[in-house]
Amino acid sequence: MLPTLFLAHGVPLTGLSDNDYTRFVRGLGLILPEPKTVVIITADDNSEALTIGAADRYDGIREEYGFPEELLSVRYPAKGNRRLSSDIGIMSSGLGIPYRFDVNSRLDYRAWAVLHWLFPRAEVSVVTLSVNGRLVPEEHYRIGSMLASLRKRNVLLVGCGSTGYKLRKLTWDAIMPERWAMGFDEWLSEQAAVWNTEALFDYPVRAPFAEEAVLKGGETHLAPLFVAMGAADQEKEAEKLHQSYVFGCLSLNGWMFGDKR
Repeated sequence: MLPTLFLAHGVPLTGLSDNDYTRFVRGLGLILPEPKTVVIITADDNSEALTIGAADRYDGIREEYGFPEELLSVRYPAKGNRRLSSDIGIMSSGLGIPYRFDVNSRLDYRAWAVLHWLFPRAEVSVVTLSVNGRLVPEEHYRIGSMLASLRKRNVLLVGCGSTGYKLRKLTWDAIMPERWAMGFDEWLSEQAAVWNTEALFDYPVRAPFAEEAVLKGGETHLAPLFVAMGAADQEKEAEKLHQSYVFGCLSLNGWMFGDKR
């Protein structure tokens, strides 16, 4: 059974850069068993709890304001997996989780930023999932628990988010990371290591530097972390594989959850 992952998406430039973090993601893709399908989980303020990608094949990136020109020309021609998309819809319906299907063939840049380093040849089929970032962490964890059975079908679940994402606090020429960014990540690491979901779900109150590190309503970026953990609830095993920082406070980290044997 495959483990689950949480990988930082960074900013649009991150996916275009050769750096310590992107080299880590590429190396991870080389040592992982090749899955049948990768389910890439992002978050947005959707009207439904879950938006399930159902494209036959993916292509370019969904354009957003301020994207660099080189990002607009990238392609990631991975196949979709409509049968798996349908199965996730059935699972969601059975648990009363509202969902909708999305046939858009363009990827969220955050998903692309991880996928094209993890599987650069686009040889693995992809199903995109977007959870509603306005849900509370317990609900994101519950969605992950629902997805756990997919791991037995050689499906790799990858949460794609950020544990530190205050763009207005980025310092482009910074050499050392901010103390508050490191402090928040260290607290997350400590709680995840002992699977203290009670504390993690209450991170806005309990975590040091939460206000500095997380945008108001910041579950949008942290949500994929809780989904990835929920999918490994049976084993309750966590390992941080990578941690680095760029621009002073942009946290770039990689986690593995579940049985790694």
